[in-house]
Amino acid sequence: MKENKKTDLSFWNKLNNLSKKTRIISAAVLMSVPMALGAGLLIPGMGIESLRFIGTVKKVIEKEIPEGKYVIDTDVLGGASKMIVRNSLKSSYLADARSATNFYTEEGSEENLAKYEEYTNTWFENRWGDIIDQGQDIDLYDVSMDLIEFDESFAQEFHEFGYVNPGITWIFQPKTLQRLFDVNLTKTDWYQTVVEKQTILDQDTYDGMVEYTGPSVGGITVHHSAGAYLLNNKVWFLNVQRENIRFLLSTAPFLFTDKTLTPDDIPAETKPEDLRAPDFVKGIRMTQTAVSLLFIIGPVILAIGGFYIYKTKKEEN
Repeated sequence: MKENKKTDLSFWNKLNNLSKKTRIISAAVLMSVPMALGAGLLIPGMGIESLRFIGTVKKVIEKEIPEGKYVIDTDVLGGASKMIVRNSLKSSYLADARSATNFYTEEGSEENLAKYEEYTNTWFENRWGDIIDQGQDIDLYDVSMDLIEFDESFAQEFHEFGYVNPGITWIFQPKTLQRLFDVNLTKTDWYQTVVEKQTILDQDTYDGMVEYTGPSVGGITVHHSAGAYLLNNKVWFLNVQRENIRFLLSTAPFLFTDKTLTPDDIPAETKPEDLRAPDFVKGIRMTQTAVSLLFIIGPVILAIGGFYIYKTKKEEN
């Protein structure tokens, strides 16, 4: 024990023997660590998990619906082909929104479904309305990529801002901090929804939870869905879109600019393992740690360090 005390005393003696300037610089560096670490952890939030997930979705699209392969001639039959293309493509956007909706909860109420449809129709017409009316070609690769942008916008509008935005902006949204630091966080409906969205089910089980009709000339119509399970839902949607293209190639091949395409050109189904599952809970924990470092631990360290620097500067040379 005596040796330990001597060692400890020797350590503090060495520390005190450092020059005043060195001690001040060291204290300043140590003071900045919690704030810098907190700022770094705050940036990702849940949004980074969505970005990684979306990145894998884009890779699947680039591989299976490559740019320039499935191009629609909206004017091949004049008004008739424009009507077919408009109905078919718009149904994809509506199916995307409705299939991602949990009909077992309030988000699946008739009032909310009407809002989703209005939002979807507005988005679709703003993006594709004039292009179809003018008889321009439409690349289904561009449609697929726009559907990803639609998903992000829809999620921010109707679900959770944090899913598609960095933590540094998410924490300033109403109720975010209240939710993050709720003592019963893991028991709240909000947290349970987050967990549900990142949960992965057996794909066949999930597919059986989505009731829909199609594909047909009118596209896809979703009547009921469990929504929520993000990865499973996206796999279902990509595969249904594939069947929609197959249907058009089988019944209306004249719509495609490449007349050599056949239903056999459609690639194999997407599997859950083709996509990266988001870990939103990880994003929540990182944001909690970041907020604690920035607004609790960091200020305390700054106060202590500031006092130490003040005392050090007052020391007589």
